Amino acid sequence: MRHLFCTIWFLSFSVLGQVKIEPVHSNVNSSFWEDSPSISADGRFLVFTRSEAKDWPDTDYRKLYQIDLSDPKSEAMLLPFADSVYNVSYGNDDSIFFTNRRNQGAQEYQQFFRAVYANGRYQVTNLTSEILASYAHQVKDGSIYYFQYDGKDGAGLYRAQFDGTQFLKPTWLGSELSEPKTTSFDAFVSADESWMIFTSYFEEDGETGRTGFYFAKKVNGNWTKSKIEGLPYGWGANVTPDLKYFIFTDGGDIYKCRLEDLNIDFFKNR
Repeated sequence: MRHLFCTIWFLSFSVLGQVKIEPVHSNVNSSFWEDSPSISADGRFLVFTRSEAKDWPDTDYRKLYQIDLSDPKSEAMLLPFADSVYNVSYGNDDSIFFTNRRNQGAQEYQQFFRAVYANGRYQVTNLTSEILASYAHQVKDGSIYYFQYDGKDGAGLYRAQFDGTQFLKPTWLGSELSEPKTTSFDAFVSADESWMIFTSYFEEDGETGRTGFYFAKKVNGNWTKSKIEGLPYGWGANVTPDLKYFIFTDGGDIYKCRLEDLNIDFFKNR
């Protein structure tokens, strides 16, 4: 269904004023489900999930892949150290954070990991006992922004400070970003934490209306946000280091568009 929706989007953007989107790479989107994109700090590589499961969002068969965006002939390469992947993101120094989700009968559980490439292989550390993060995004000082469904202060976006050795008690980012009766998640945050792009799903609106991508900037220590118009519903926001492209997923495929086409005042004349 999502594939069909974005096919219609391709055909209608020039007539209805939507933003023109295109596949992020010729060898990423397939007949399977591609999701959870994240670009490396240098903008060269993309890591994402691919699932053969027909019943989205079943994660039991979701694997982790990586592709070189700088090479149009590059093929997606399976990263064998993770399975049942719910979402993934690059961290600092090109480490990889990922959350997996498995079902045991009627029970569902998640775990949070960090993978670091060293000595010719990825070394994986389970961070679940320290922090149970989902849709994690690491910033310059090592801290993590992430989504938590059942957080102490409410569902939505949180930040966990990294003190150099461990993650400290997370802080809820407040109702300006995570409004009541919404799911605000999957934030892409600038290295200096002055701005972010995230997704808000409004229960009353479904995948239309107020639901969509939001741009937020920090002013005098407080976040203010505005909706980004002209895009289909999606998540997995990424901005390339050169500020040229915006990358996202609709849950079935991964797309890009020119950042300037989103008409975000913050990025003009940069």
